Amino acid sequence: MQSGAYSFFIVKEIVKDRHDIKGNERKHIEELGENKMKKFVFVSDFDGTLTEKDFYQMIIEDRLGEMGKALFDAWKRKEYKDRDFLSKIYKAVDMDESELIEYILTIKWDKYATHLIERVQQSGGEFVILSAGCSYYIDPILRKQNLKHIKVYSNPGVYHNRGIELKIDKDSPYFSDVYGIDKQKVVCDLKNQFEKVYFDRRDRKS
Repeated sequence: MQSGAYSFFIVKEIVKDRHDIKGNERKHIEELGENKMKKFVFVSDFDGTLTEKDFYQMIIEDRLGEMGKALFDAWKRKEYKDRDFLSKIYKAVDMDESELIEYILTIKWDKYATHLIERVQQSGGEFVILSAGCSYYIDPILRKQNLKHIKVYSNPGVYHNRGIELKIDKDSPYFSDVYGIDKQKVVCDLKNQFEKVYFDRRDRKS
C-alpha cells in the first residue's frame, strides 16, 4: 500500500502545485494513471483529510471550551480510548438536531478532494472512505458534495439527547475496542475484493 500527502495521488495537476511529493510517489501516480484497466480501490480517511479540520476539534473549539480542552488533555494522557473520547465530545454538543445538521454542514471540504475522487473513478478505481469518526456527520457532508454514492466504513451514530450517540456494533467483523472500527481489518477485507489497495490516512495527533 502507498500512503502520503493527501490529494496528490493520481492528480497530476495538483502534484505540480505541491512540493512534498517525492520522486517515487510521483512515479507511482503516473503508473496508476496509465494503467486504467487495473481494478483498484483508493481508501481515504475523512476528518482532516477530505476536510480541513477534524469534527471533534470543531466541537471543542466552538462548543465545549475548557471542558473540551480538559477532555482532550485526558485523552492525550491515554485516560480514554479513542472511541470513548469521541463519544464524550459528540454527546456534549448540546444542539437541536436541525441546528446540529446545519453545524455539520459548515465543515470545510478540502478544495482538491472532489477532483481526486473523480480522477480515481475515471481511472477505473473505486474511492472508499474509512473513518474512526462517525457516519452521522460524514453522510450529510457527502450528500452536500453530491457524493452520497461513496462507500463509507465508519462508526454508526444517532441523534440522542441533544448530541450524537455512537452505536458501535461489537459483533461487527471490523470491531475495535479502541477505535470502534478497526481500519486494518477493513483494508484486509478490501484486499480480497480488489487487485490493489491504496490507503491514504492522517494519524490523529492533534
